[in-house]
Amino acid sequence: MEQGMLMNSAAASPAASPLSRAALWFQKEEISWFAVMGLVFLAVNSTSTILRSLHDPTTVAFVVFSNADVVLLYWCMSQFDTAGAKRKESLKAAVWILATLLTGVFCQRIAGMMPPTVDAIVWGMAAVSISGSFYALFVYRDAGPIIGGKL
Repeated sequence: MEQGMLMNSAAASPAASPLSRAALWFQKEEISWFAVMGLVFLAVNSTSTILRSLHDPTTVAFVVFSNADVVLLYWCMSQFDTAGAKRKESLKAAVWILATLLTGVFCQRIAGMMPPTVDAIVWGMAAVSISGSFYALFVYRDAGPIIGGKL
């Protein structure tokens, strides 16, 4: 109760610190601090990887694409909860496309380091994962609860 009063009084004063305004925004928007910490860790780790790999443009492209994909995935998933029925379908398609692209990029990156047999296993697992997620998101429809042995 006191914390809420402190937060409201901090927002009311024009000289409120940026930290208290940010805390109010996170509370209002229902953004998880764990998600923010995860994205900050991702940004710091990716920045250090890019700085170490400036001589290798494919690694830099891989890191930039992977980070952009993950951020877009997070954004799509956060929008899904409040979206209408029609928008949910397009968000599901966007999530599937982004996840498929991320899977393909990771497989391509890993496949170059593996022997041919393991390479085939990695691509096979990716194909099963992509196919299964397509089925789960777009084909399968829940029939509802079974009552009295009937659907």
